Amino acid sequence: MNAPLCLSATNALLDYLVRANAPNDLDGEGVSTLDIADVKLLVPHKSMLLNSDALLSLQVFSDELHASVHSNQTKEGLSLFGILDHTRTVCGRDLLRQWLLRPSLDICVIGSRHQALGCFTLADNVHVVSAAQTHLRGMKAIPRALLSLRNGKMNLKDWTTLFKFTFHAVMLRQTIGELSSSNQVSIVQEIHNTVDVSLLNKLGSLINDLVSCRLLSLAVLIVSTERRSTGKLLLTKVGPASGITLTSSWTTSDASFTDFHRF
Repeated sequence: MNAPLCLSATNALLDYLVRANAPNDLDGEGVSTLDIADVKLLVPHKSMLLNSDALLSLQVFSDELHASVHSNQTKEGLSLFGILDHTRTVCGRDLLRQWLLRPSLDICVIGSRHQALGCFTLADNVHVVSAAQTHLRGMKAIPRALLSLRNGKMNLKDWTTLFKFTFHAVMLRQTIGELSSSNQVSIVQEIHNTVDVSLLNKLGSLINDLVSCRLLSLAVLIVSTERRSTGKLLLTKVGPASGITLTSSWTTSDASFTDFHRF
């Protein structure tokens, strides 16, 4: 590949990944320890290329220092992104950022987004959109849980996140079905075609059974009963293999070991 700048950038990226992975690379094998499937040249298709000067001049993004003098963190200032950002999930925020970094030149994509906005802003759809946003918030932690699943480092919180995802995904599909004038909205049709309700129900059931089994048979449970009128149970789970420590309390009348989402 006759592209020395691309090769240099790829080498710098691999070097960074090796250094970031150094704590897990006990044998010092370097790049061979990275799970890299392929390295490809990213060629933007039907999208506008905006350099940093253009983004700054157009005030697409604007970083402001934190109000505290003791903090080095930044926040989004008065910018186009800050005005448009009404997202409810990390994935949605990242997608909006990508749309503004690389604006589409495809008239079909632009028209599809306008149709979606027109549908979601209808007065008849306000309550439906509000309910859909609630279910989206219930799925906001899914990227972290999927990363833990891929790395084989799942804990009880991650399993609970996956369980909640199956519920909110099904509810989101049912909710958007109540939208008015949504027959031609591509994102609505995509959700209907992508979200498999029966598969998600089975997945939720499997997760529930898995976690319930571990709570009952594999984990070390230390149960102490508080002798109070409330009849509360204090459950502490110490799992040496998983490194999980969980403390939770509930009333004996409502408690069920199989209802792990109560935790």
